[in-house]
Amino acid sequence: MSMGLLDHVEQRGEQRGEQRGEQRGELKGVEIGQRKLLGEQLETRFGPLSPAAQARLANWPAERLTELGRALLSAASLEQLGLDA
Repeated sequence: MSMGLLDHVEQRGEQRGEQRGEQRGELKGVEIGQRKLLGEQLETRFGPLSPAAQARLANWPAERLTELGRALLSAASLEQLGLDA
């Protein structure tokens, strides 16, 4: 049985959707890993994180996680990073 043009277009659309979903899942996994690593680095440097600091890290914008990681290298406190009040 031959696939019609609309069937072919629909199949390609489904494949693209699946690929995009996989890419989003991979990006989300990277973000989770980055937050976990930053949390461990922050605790190593400053001790256990307060619930407020944990919440701020969990809600930190994903596009600014790398910036936070760099700032961690020279920060003197969690307050200086904007993670604790």
